[in-house]
Amino acid sequence: GNKNVRGRGTYVRKSSGKARPVGFNSYADGGSMRSNGWQPIEPERENRHVVAKVIAVILLLLVAIGGVTGFRLYRSVKSVKADAQVVMDSVDQLKESVKSGDAETTRSVASNMNISVHNIQNELDDPAWTIASFVPVLGDDVRSVRKLGDVLVDLSDNAIAPLAINADEVNLKNLVKNGSINVEALESLSDVFATAAPVVTRDAEAVQSLPDAHLPQVAGVLDKAKEKMGKAASAIDKANSLLPILPDMLGKDGQTRNYLLIAQNNVEIRSTGGFYGSWCLVTVTDGHISLTDSKTLQNIEPPAGTNPSVSGGELAAFGPSIATNPGSTGFMYDFSRAGNVAAQFWQALVGGHIDGTIAVDPVFLQRLLALTGGVTTSNGVTVDGSNAAAVLMHDSYWTMPSDQTDLFFAEVAALSFNKLTSDLGGVNVKDLYETLNSSMDDGRLQVWMANENEEAAMKAIGASGQFTEDKTPTVGFYMNNVSFSKIEWYLKSGSEVSAPTVNADGSRTFKVTTSLTNMLDSATAAGAPDYVLGGNQSYDKTNITEWLYIVAPSGGTVSNVAISDGSAVNDLDETLGISSYSALVSFGMGQTLTVTYDVTIPADAGDTLNVHMTPTAQESAGW
Repeated sequence: GNKNVRGRGTYVRKSSGKARPVGFNSYADGGSMRSNGWQPIEPERENRHVVAKVIAVILLLLVAIGGVTGFRLYRSVKSVKADAQVVMDSVDQLKESVKSGDAETTRSVASNMNISVHNIQNELDDPAWTIASFVPVLGDDVRSVRKLGDVLVDLSDNAIAPLAINADEVNLKNLVKNGSINVEALESLSDVFATAAPVVTRDAEAVQSLPDAHLPQVAGVLDKAKEKMGKAASAIDKANSLLPILPDMLGKDGQTRNYLLIAQNNVEIRSTGGFYGSWCLVTVTDGHISLTDSKTLQNIEPPAGTNPSVSGGELAAFGPSIATNPGSTGFMYDFSRAGNVAAQFWQALVGGHIDGTIAVDPVFLQRLLALTGGVTTSNGVTVDGSNAAAVLMHDSYWTMPSDQTDLFFAEVAALSFNKLTSDLGGVNVKDLYETLNSSMDDGRLQVWMANENEEAAMKAIGASGQFTEDKTPTVGFYMNNVSFSKIEWYLKSGSEVSAPTVNADGSRTFKVTTSLTNMLDSATAAGAPDYVLGGNQSYDKTNITEWLYIVAPSGGTVSNVAISDGSAVNDLDETLGISSYSALVSFGMGQTLTVTYDVTIPADAGDTLNVHMTPTAQESAGW
């Protein structure tokens, strides 16, 4: 009953009722039928009655065999269903035990699951299933079910079991203690994931390759399996991209790494997320993390000859201040550039070497505090997982003098840093992964690394802020505040994408509509502090005034850009070397501005288009 590997990716089934040893990492292709040169001969007229009798006898035998096979298949289906329920229950139990850090339960549940998946595979090896697999049409579903059984065994033997054995390493309590990360434990975990990653990848590919099912019950199972395996493969691929380089990033063997931590303010919006209000130096040695310095660097020009290196195209597209004012760094939508330039500013103005730049915003901080618990400032303000974004981007501006807000923000940053580094070990790994992953997806956590291999890993896990280079074609819609205000608390934004039109060359064109609404009302404006409404006298201070940038997906184009108020549109194709446009817009209280544009992607890029927009405060404001 064992399945033997015949070269990479080729599998041969040998049917029997014998149990398989744990550890075989292969699965079946369901077999095939081949003729051996038999050719029909037209019978003589006088022999036709003999042939008819033979056919009748064969039919009777088939009916008899079918009855026995049907009964065996019925019993086998019941057995498979029972073990399948054990597997499904085990998956739920594994989620909970991993979340709670219960390593013993994780190992026990994984063992029970392994027994059940092998039982399922042995049942599916029964000759009754082999006969059923030759039934026209429905035989396809039988073959898919058998292959799915093989996938479950491979996944259990060679991915889940090793991870369960090393469950202690996955527990954050053992990885993070007293503000330090256990680098040795992290290296062990990296080895386990390196073994499991190719298993999950090949199993996910095997499931995705299964044809659409004919029976609704089978179709439902396969659809769920494809979705779950796709997510699992994506998660473990990200982990396997990051874990091997993390020990070096965390300063193993006594080295010290220096990271620039930047807090972006979404209510004074920049392409990457917001104004770079707080600049902090974080050092890491042998996994011990320290916050060692904090600065506010806006409006400070570096000494002559130390300005950051930026291209002529970047200067033309985003303005000359990106090379002279640290506060303008976020105008550049690509964080692989903005993070680099921010590091150059720090090195020119403060000194020292920067190994990487990490940009976060108040929404990301709120998500983390929801996991660890909140903090209380010296003036009695509680900042936690329910209000951090509102306190930092709205309440403080209305309740504190402007000269006190920076001190307040610095205190919140220090308290939150200590809280996160000391209490992160008590967070369950699944919740932390989901928080980090969603924050990278929407641009609230972005990382640039000076080391090329480490930067490649940031791109692989989706943390680099290079959204228009995503695997799924993504058009970028970026915004930059030019009114020196905090008015984007009142910005509501969203995009709609049409179904694609298929062009003659196979490329796809989508029509995109992006809407921007100024939610400020006259009563609120009348009582708003000047710091909120801004000091740019060139525009009505109740207007939201922005530079917009629309950037095509990698390999694609943007065209037919139009703005509802007739604002002029600038073609930046030659300036930035990529299909892109910019426009300066200003819209008043209660007004909605609509931007329409076409996005065309290559023929081999699929039928899906995503829109990445500069992250805003609207989920906290409630618009």
